[in-house]
Amino acid sequence: MRPPPDPPPAQRPTRRALLGALAGFLLASCSPRQVSAPGGRTTPTPLSTRPPAPSATPPPLLPPPPRRTPVVEPVYLPPVRLRVPAIGVDAEVKAVGLDDQGELVIPTRGDYVVWYAASAPPGLPGNSIFAGHVDWGGRTAVFFRLKELRPDDLIETVASDGAVRTFRMQRSWLVEPAAAPLADIYGPTPRPAVTLITCGGVFLSERRDYSHRLVVRGERPDR
Repeated sequence: MRPPPDPPPAQRPTRRALLGALAGFLLASCSPRQVSAPGGRTTPTPLSTRPPAPSATPPPLLPPPPRRTPVVEPVYLPPVRLRVPAIGVDAEVKAVGLDDQGELVIPTRGDYVVWYAASAPPGLPGNSIFAGHVDWGGRTAVFFRLKELRPDDLIETVASDGAVRTFRMQRSWLVEPAAAPLADIYGPTPRPAVTLITCGGVFLSERRDYSHRLVVRGERPDR
């Protein structure tokens, strides 16, 4: 005997049938159910009289974050004048670099001061380096009285935008040119500082030069 034929495979519901089933589910979940009443009439199932469950209270809105005011850093422009009131200095400043021997270019006259442009602009953390002559052409020059400065005497720089930065003299010392502690003189400083350099000691006629260099260090006063 032949075995009975297999039943036909169940057909997969079509996309349209699935959409129709979902639509019916949505309608049923949103409408009251219909039930039979005596006499064949249908009456809607009354809706529940219980109040709906309270919904969760939404969390309070957080205040908006404070708007941060952008920090504008002050601009420190190159110095154009140097003033030392205690010794009557009010001189022009010219920016210079190093010469072929790696030494600071010196002024070619006695009435102005040079500022090493690779050093820190006055007011910024670091060492701002200036140099000037004691005498020039047989006459006293801009730093002739620099040796008279005392601690707390004021040193002022004037930038090209007119901003004045004030420093207080901290110390001065003499160094021999051939054995000068360059790191102490030219090296960076953690706080804004100025270093003024000129000739000092005694004049050596045979060398037509001074025996030492005078170094003056000033720092910004604490605020």
